[in-house]
Amino acid sequence: MMAVTIKDVAREAGVSVCTVSRVLNNTYKNKVSEQTRKRILEVSEELGYRPSLIARGLKGKTTNLVGLVVPDIAASFLANTLMGIQSIAEEYSYSILVYTTMSNTAKDVEYLRILKEKRVDGILWLPLNQKPDEVFREVAAETKLLQIYNQLESVAAPAFLVDQFKGGYLATEYLIKKGHTKIAHFSGANVLDCHGIQRLAGYKKALVDNGIDPSTQLVVETGYAWESGYEAAKVLLNQPYFKRPTALFATADMVAWGAIKYFRQNGLKVPEDIAVVGYDNLYIADKIDPPLTTISQPKEQLGKIAMDSLLRAIEGEPISSMLFEPELIVRNSV
Repeated sequence: MMAVTIKDVAREAGVSVCTVSRVLNNTYKNKVSEQTRKRILEVSEELGYRPSLIARGLKGKTTNLVGLVVPDIAASFLANTLMGIQSIAEEYSYSILVYTTMSNTAKDVEYLRILKEKRVDGILWLPLNQKPDEVFREVAAETKLLQIYNQLESVAAPAFLVDQFKGGYLATEYLIKKGHTKIAHFSGANVLDCHGIQRLAGYKKALVDNGIDPSTQLVVETGYAWESGYEAAKVLLNQPYFKRPTALFATADMVAWGAIKYFRQNGLKVPEDIAVVGYDNLYIADKIDPPLTTISQPKEQLGKIAMDSLLRAIEGEPISSMLFEPELIVRNSV
């Protein structure tokens, strides 16, 4: 069977080859009506047309590839973000090259350099806090680069962030409104992404605004792992009873679940004996017992908007940074 060509699509759709090219290459969108665009995409699908990315790259000096560099995806809120990124990428016939650094800052340099050498059209990057590297600046200067969830101000690239300070504030404020004045915090302030620092700051500000001295509260550095929440819960229960917190704000859902496991093993009920609030609203937050009160980040929405913005940047549009709002999700753990 002969391969379907762009001329076949144009003939079947009743439009010019130029119009088909504009739609399939996602260029000059304002010159093609939405009705015509849908018709061309439908015909392309019906005929089984598959454009050659190699040929397209040689002709237009583009690859229809974008890179994604993140610390991790497994058991992480980033899985939802990737779903959002992928949905927009597929809509515009882009493919994604995903690199996970496993929080190794040297890998950031290596993978950004690799993506630059592969001549991807653009990159979405979750940077960790680290010393500025010349590679970062080179990539930002030569490739369309957008930062997500975290920002290196030394890199001239827009950032799509979530207000982590506000998330920490909302979680702590809710516990205070529920009558708690002894509120522990399992903190991720020791992690390189700086989210933990911002959530800790929000926690402290909510305490101060409600007349509670932060220095009298228990803060334990845990990071984001289930195991660290489990171990930190031992520290909490080793406090003298009259000093033991009645509530816990954990910097991540995984940490909260680890703590809840230890509490139950040692005879404490959630929320009767201790209230727990998590952070991230992972997909099983409402499926555990009790369903977890948590702070939700607009994970998939951020992915979609960041990817759409990257594609617009590739087309030459100026892109500005955005700050997304977190949301308190109330369930039964408080």
